[in-house]
Amino acid sequence: MFDISGETEEEFSTRLAKNLEELILKEGPETIAAFIAEPVMGAGGVILPPATYFDKIQAVVKKYDILFIADEVICAFGRLGTMFGSDKYNIKPDLVSLAKALSSGYLPIGAILVSPEIAEVIHSQSSKLGSFSHGFTYSGSPVPCAVALEALKIYKERNIVAVVNKIAPRFQDGLKAFSDSPIIGEIRGTGLILATEFTDNKSPNDPFPPEWGKFKT
Repeated sequence: MFDISGETEEEFSTRLAKNLEELILKEGPETIAAFIAEPVMGAGGVILPPATYFDKIQAVVKKYDILFIADEVICAFGRLGTMFGSDKYNIKPDLVSLAKALSSGYLPIGAILVSPEIAEVIHSQSSKLGSFSHGFTYSGSPVPCAVALEALKIYKERNIVAVVNKIAPRFQDGLKAFSDSPIIGEIRGTGLILATEFTDNKSPNDPFPPEWGKFKT
């Protein structure tokens, strides 16, 4: 769903939250376990949330006792200028997914952070069973864990968030210098995550015809 002409960011966010609530009621709140979102949508094109979006979305999911999962695989560890993308947008998630920068990209590793409330539920149920009955075939590999620990240590020692905030303006200004190009529709982003949208018609931001991206032999 896209904003309507003349609609402010706040009005856009209100409409999106209203649409979400309508969908929840249509499906039945009891059938929905969680709402999952990236603080900034990465692979979708570096889409920044409109103003007040997450405040309003969080209010809706909390109203219907639906968990909020923050997908921080791309945004975490300083990329947006805060340690977590959730910090930038005042998101208070119940669970957080981590990967990629957790090891600075050197080895594959993923992790989940959970709120005290979620942890207590897991602990109480595990106590009844006598163990935490959960696992993966390839989980707990010591080498990626060691690399992740070292990466986290370096982030802290070098104050990675401060470094990002220092160099991000130069990176953004350098990229935005190309904004006047007739084939650039928009340059957007925050911190060190930016996107350049190439367009065929700069005024309406029309994408290039799909066939232009096909190789011919």
